[in-house]
Formats: sequence, structure tokens, C-alpha cells
Amino acid sequence: MKKISLRINDDILKEVDSYVDLLNIKNRSQAIKYLLKQSLGTEKSAVILCKGLDNEYQNLKKNLLVAKNQYNSLIKLKNNLVLIQNQVKQLKKFGFGIIYIINIEQIIEEIKPILSKEKGVIFHFITIDNVCKTLDAIKLLNGKIANDFLVIFSDVYFDINLNDLFNNHKKNDTIGTLTVMSSNKPNIKGCVEISGTIIKRFVEKPKKEKINFVFEPVFILSSKIFEMKGQSLVYDLFPKLAKDEMLQGFLSSGHIIHLHKLQDKEKINELL
Repeated sequence: MKKISLRINDDILKEVDSYVDLLNIKNRSQAIKYLLKQSLGTEKSAVILCKGLDNEYQNLKKNLLVAKNQYNSLIKLKNNLVLIQNQVKQLKKFGFGIIYIINIEQIIEEIKPILSKEKGVIFHFITIDNVCKTLDAIKLLNGKIANDFLVIFSDVYFDINLNDLFNNHKKNDTIGTLTVMSSNKPNIKGCVEISGTIIKRFVEKPKKEKINFVFEPVFILSSKIFEMKGQSLVYDLFPKLAKDEMLQGFLSSGHIIHLHKLQDKEKINELL
């Protein structure tokens, strides 16, 4: 490690200082290191996105409940970790050192003290309300993420190889790479028509569909999506990208389980 001196314009220095939060970034020096890692792409970023934002729920909080007073992100698993802790452990395992968590205020406030014990990762917490769609929520990160980044929904347990997913995305000139799996209930998920690795068509929850390949919410996006129109990932962005052949699929034999009810918790526990 070498010590260097820099001359920085006062306006830029104010922006650097704005990243000091006294929790993850404690001083100006750490802020400069963080920004350099981001700009050079040496620190991978991930987003844990509140699930269910695209549905017309009158009360988003109800959508996030697995049982009475039990939010999906905070359900305790067999390994004594709540779901979001398990997600963070997986992200750290594959080198994701910057994690943005987008959720409602109540969940954010409950997970902050839990995740404060996690070392070697920088957290950014972003609060949304129940009128925010998925693409709108992702666009809140415009100006904060400059490179390709991972997105997972807040209700999923996953054990897929994120390095394979990320490297697969890097090899191709597409805007997004979606994890694709087969399903015997394609009509309740996003169906994809795929040729080779390119997704030719994306349809969210179609009434009738013979295709058994579906989108699972562990995926990579390019920072180019910040410039794109639309409010929803699955209703606006993904269908357009598929039509333009700018969306690819990553076939995985790993496990992705959605924690919607307490029975789903038992399925997860069987894998732990």
C-alpha cells in the first residue's frame, strides 16, 4: 500500500465527503477508496430489491408478509440467519462488496442492526413507498452505480453460482442477463422464449403459455438501463430488450425458492 497526495477541486471534495456515513465509510480516505473501486469496476455491486412492486397492491406491507408480523426478509432459517442475512452471505461469497437494499422503511429499520454485524461489505439503504415500480426503484441508483450490477428480489433464497452468471453476462454485448429455469407452472412467472443464449420473447404471467422456461429474479443489468424508458422491469423493460435481442438467458440447475408462505421456509431449510 502506498500513500499519495491529491489536489481536488472543492466542489468535487464536497461530493466525496457526502459518501461519508460514519457507519460503512468513516472518513474521506475511505470514501475516495470506495469511489475508485466503483469507477474501476474492482468492487462488484448488488441490489436486493423489494419484491412485488409491480403489482397493484393497496398496501405494499401486506405483500411482504409471510405470516402475521413476519416479513419475508426477516424470516429466520434453519441456519439461524434471517433470509436477508443468508442473501448477503451468498453475495459476499462471490465478491459482491457493495450492496444496495431497496425496501419499505419498516423493514429497512429492522434489518440495519442485523446487517451492522456483517464485515467486508458496504451497505446503502434506500427507502421506497408503495407506488414505486421495479424499474423506477432501480433508477433511484442512477449516478451511484457505473458498471454492470446484480439484482435479486428480497423474497428469494438462492444457491446458484453468481460468478458463472456474472462472467456469462460479460462475454456478451447485451443489456441484461436473466437466470432461466424450467417450471411446471409457467403462467405464474415471467415466460421466456430462448434461442441459444438470446431471449427472443419475454411475457410476464401469461394467461396461456406452452413455454416452460421462466425468469427467476437473480439477474445482471448494465448501467445503460438507467437511460431507458418505462416503470417496470417485467412489464416494460424485459419485453422490449427481448424484442431488440438485448437480453440473454443463463440456464442454471441451482435452487431459487421464493419465500411467500411458511411452507416455503421448510423447502429452504431442507437445502441448508
